[in-house]
Amino acid sequence: MRNAACVNNCVFTSLRQLIGEHSSIILAAGVVGSLFGLVSGGITGALIGAGVGVMLATAYGFIPRMADCSGACPVH
Repeated sequence: MRNAACVNNCVFTSLRQLIGEHSSIILAAGVVGSLFGLVSGGITGALIGAGVGVMLATAYGFIPRMADCSGACPVH
């Protein structure tokens, strides 16, 4: 149970750090996704594209941090 709490704490701390350190990159991905969505599907496509861009940028930065968390919390 302590391992799950350790991983949970590490994951949320890493997510906060990621958003704090790379907020401009995440926002830029949202803008680029919005532009692609606007070209292909109008206003609705722009909203969906912005959401997908932000989600992909966050996931791309978060995956290595999550792997670090699993190594930082040993299984007993």
